[in-house]
Amino acid sequence: LLTCMCNFSLAGNDAYEQGDIILGAAISFRYFVYYGGYSSASIPVLVSGEYGFHKYVSGGVFAGYQNYRYEDYYNQNKPPYSVNYTYSYSSISVGVKGSFHVFPFINDQFNTKVDASRMDAYATAYIGNTFIQYNTSSGYIRNDILKNRPIVGPGVGFRYTFTPMFGAFAEAGVGATGIATIGLALKL
Repeated sequence: LLTCMCNFSLAGNDAYEQGDIILGAAISFRYFVYYGGYSSASIPVLVSGEYGFHKYVSGGVFAGYQNYRYEDYYNQNKPPYSVNYTYSYSSISVGVKGSFHVFPFINDQFNTKVDASRMDAYATAYIGNTFIQYNTSSGYIRNDILKNRPIVGPGVGFRYTFTPMFGAFAEAGVGATGIATIGLALKL
C-alpha cells in the first residue's frame, strides 16, 4: 500500500510524531478463494488518512477497492453443448483504523534511545465493512449477489523514511483489503 504522510506544520525529527496528518494510498495482497484462470483482475488499492492524537496513538479512516473476473466454458450433454460461464467480483471497503507507535513508547517507558528519526514500528487495528458484489452467469441464467463482510482485525507495520518527508512501509495481518500491504509515505 502506498501511504502519504502529511503534516501541515514543518516535519519534526521523528518518523511519527503527535500532530502528524497521515494520508495514504497503497496496494495490497489479497487472499483469493476462487480457483481457475482470471480473465482480468485489479490490484487491491487502499487510501487512508490518519491523525497523530498522541505521541503513541494515531487514528483515521480508510477506503479500499478490488475486482476480478473469471471466464470459462463447460460442456453439457444437451444443446447448447458448450456454455459460457462468467464470474465477477468487486468490493469496496470502508472503515476506521488506529495505530499504536512502538518506538516512542519504548523510549519513554524504558529510558532507551531507539532511533525513531527514520523508523516507525506500529500495531494497527481495522474496524469497518466490505461491500461485495458477485455476478455469475451461465448460459442464459444470471445471478447478482450483494454481501457485507465485516473487517475487524489487528496488524503490524513498519515504515522507513528515506528523507524527513519521504519513505516506504509494509504491513501484515488482517487489514482493509488483504493480508499484506506495501507502499510509499510522504510526511510534510
